[in-house]
Amino acid sequence: MKRNALIALLALAACSPAKQPAPQAAKTEAAPAPETLPAAPTSKAEALLYKYTRSWPGHAAASGPYAPRDACAALDGEEDFRLALAKAVAARDADALLKLADPQVRLDFGNAHGGDLLRKRLASPIYKLWDELAAIVPLGCASQAKDSLTIPWYFAQDFGKRDSAGVMLVIGKDVPLLASPSDQGAVSAKLSWDAVELAPGETVAGKGVFAKVATFDGKPGYIARKSLRALTDYRLMANRTADGWRITGLIAGD
Repeated sequence: MKRNALIALLALAACSPAKQPAPQAAKTEAAPAPETLPAAPTSKAEALLYKYTRSWPGHAAASGPYAPRDACAALDGEEDFRLALAKAVAARDADALLKLADPQVRLDFGNAHGGDLLRKRLASPIYKLWDELAAIVPLGCASQAKDSLTIPWYFAQDFGKRDSAGVMLVIGKDVPLLASPSDQGAVSAKLSWDAVELAPGETVAGKGVFAKVATFDGKPGYIARKSLRALTDYRLMANRTADGWRITGLIAGD
């Protein structure tokens, strides 16, 4: 089914109206209507991510300071790489993902590296790397020089002198900043794809349903943790090599 969906999607992207005559043939069984994509993904890679991961709704028309965006389109060969990445993640195909990875891919800030360890972590219920990859691939792509890219897009942005360990991204539209840690709390503001800082004493892995935060302009409040993502959460780095684009890092932490 997924292979057929891919063929249909790519065929649709490749055809122009001039190449699609309306034949007056005998009545035949109607083909199923193609699935409608949401508000125009900006590349084939993003369209495929939607098609396979169902992650695109909610990101498609995203707007805000750190909303997903594609700043990699000018990089030679990046679209083929991101299409292959999307397919591997959607299918949870370790062999396909490892073909995209550098043999010495970095997996933390210590000595964890290499394809063999990546394969083990992909299969581990502790690391949940497939879920992590599915979460980041729709979050945009940043170009860092002509031979380097970073996913998500926001990770490559300048957050000034703030402690990156305390910066949280607000994932979603009109996320309420509450005056108290309750769904019934007064709404102080609504934030869309913005960034906040954890209040003193708060941690990324806190147990409460709500995290105490402050906006970058100093407004305090509480936000549901389900709508927050740590700046230092997983990100993927890739570089263009003589053998094409390769994943050189899949790292979380600071």
